[in-house]
Amino acid sequence: MRPFHEEVGCFALREQGGFIVAIRTGIWLTDKHGLLRRKVCDNPSNPQLARFNDGGTDSLGRFYAGTFWGPGDYNGALLMRIDNDLTPKVIQCDIHGHNGLAFSPDNQWMFTSDTPNGVIYRTPLDEKGEPGRREVFRQFKEGEGIPDGAAMDVEGCYWSALFDGWRIARFSPQSSGAGFSVFPCSATSVPF
Repeated sequence: MRPFHEEVGCFALREQGGFIVAIRTGIWLTDKHGLLRRKVCDNPSNPQLARFNDGGTDSLGRFYAGTFWGPGDYNGALLMRIDNDLTPKVIQCDIHGHNGLAFSPDNQWMFTSDTPNGVIYRTPLDEKGEPGRREVFRQFKEGEGIPDGAAMDVEGCYWSALFDGWRIARFSPQSSGAGFSVFPCSATSVPF
């Protein structure tokens, strides 16, 4: 285990060894031992108020990292991408707390969630993986829980862990977020 001097939001392994990691003040490349070696970019938000949170990679190996706006007074967080040439790019803004990054198996959609605002978004992707206009996929009502971490299955269904909802929900891509299956969670239901 390697301790860092700041909170780790997300990371991904690199083909060349080591990994790319988003910590509070910026995104770094590490060596195979996890030592910070090269700063890719600063946190484009105010790092005193916004820390990196959830992220991951797309099918082209580009690294995405979203932030979480700590004060909660407005949607001051964002989602950024680090391209393969290490160029940073802000992809989306107007987010309170980025979570739930997942890509459809056909690479036509990117899904994200904004946990404090209780919403799952989907964004169309063009043939180069560039995002179009983000749209609301599912808005959660009081008492339903709020979307947090997520994953996509091979059928293109989006699975979301519902914070304060004590369950996992599976959303069909054909449902536009309206219809979903709910799976209650309990400590005894997991076989491993």
